[in-house]
Amino acid sequence: MRGPAGKEVAVSITHGKTRAVAVVGLVERIGIDLCELRRAPQVRELAPRFLTRERDLLHSPRLEVACFAAKEAGLKALCLGLLDGGLFDGTCPVEVLSLDPPRIAPAPLQLAFADLPEGVLAVAWSSRS
Repeated sequence: MRGPAGKEVAVSITHGKTRAVAVVGLVERIGIDLCELRRAPQVRELAPRFLTRERDLLHSPRLEVACFAAKEAGLKALCLGLLDGGLFDGTCPVEVLSLDPPRIAPAPLQLAFADLPEGVLAVAWSSRS
């Protein structure tokens, strides 16, 4: 997609039960994910499979869903899905390094969060060089 002055723009969308969100940026890649707190029990049950490297960050249901949202946003920014991105088989290339301040690997991905009443919104992107 082309934006102002013919520059390429990246787009990503996500939705929850009551909200849909889109993000657009003049960046190389972008991914967004909303993880609702009502899904915290599911996230906790699956965490040993997909949040193994992040276990030291998981001190509350909100932090658990934040890590999940960050990983999914990172996968979207890498143009990968949950399955082909290895989220459930331990081969996921995305790792949440820190929630405060938000940091994610692999480089050059960057990460930002927004707390919402129903959960956490994560955006991952890489800028053009």
